[in-house]
Amino acid sequence: SVGKQSTLKVSGKTLQKVDAIIADQTASIKLVLWENNFTLVENKHDAIKNVTVHTFSDSKYLTTTKHSTITQIDDMEETK
Repeated sequence: SVGKQSTLKVSGKTLQKVDAIIADQTASIKLVLWENNFTLVENKHDAIKNVTVHTFSDSKYLTTTKHSTITQIDDMEETK
């Protein structure tokens, strides 16, 4: 699921972010999408590359970076 876009001040810069939950058949995890990485589409298959893992209050989550890419795929076999 994809949440609403919000605006934050980070290190003196105003940035846009969206919180999402991504999942497969085994688990789910929060994903924070920053700036130009808002292309995640609900109920679709996406290949997400170059994210980092953070921990807050003993919970792990993923966050995009300036090097992250999100590509919609039609066939799960393409990610191998």
